[in-house]
Amino acid sequence: LQYSQTDRKMPKTYLLFVVIVVASQMVVTYGKGGGGCYAPPFVWGSECRSSTSIIGNNGVQIRYCVIVNGNAGTQVCCQGYSPVGNTFQSIGCGSGSFCRTLGWGNNIATPKIKCKGSPFGASVSWSH
Repeated sequence: LQYSQTDRKMPKTYLLFVVIVVASQMVVTYGKGGGGCYAPPFVWGSECRSSTSIIGNNGVQIRYCVIVNGNAGTQVCCQGYSPVGNTFQSIGCGSGSFCRTLGWGNNIATPKIKCKGSPFGASVSWSH
């Protein structure tokens, strides 16, 4: 078999396409976990851990989402864990639902959140 000049360029173009697709997947957000948590009034509650862990790589982020259950008028603020810097960062506050994407990076860890309510406590459902 003989290949023309055009035939030799096709695999390089295909390879470039594959590299771009794979690289774009390195900054996707991860989901498929979470659970329930309690937001006590005025103080941060205990850490609520996901049932799943994440094996990250460079550029990986996860999106935390929180839904406040019941207790109409209760404002809930939550923080989500980011292994980048080993810190809890604000996900947001609200009486309905809110989300925020946090850096995960090249780390193996379990997502977790902690919340507080004002003026009352409330239960929340959360996901990542």
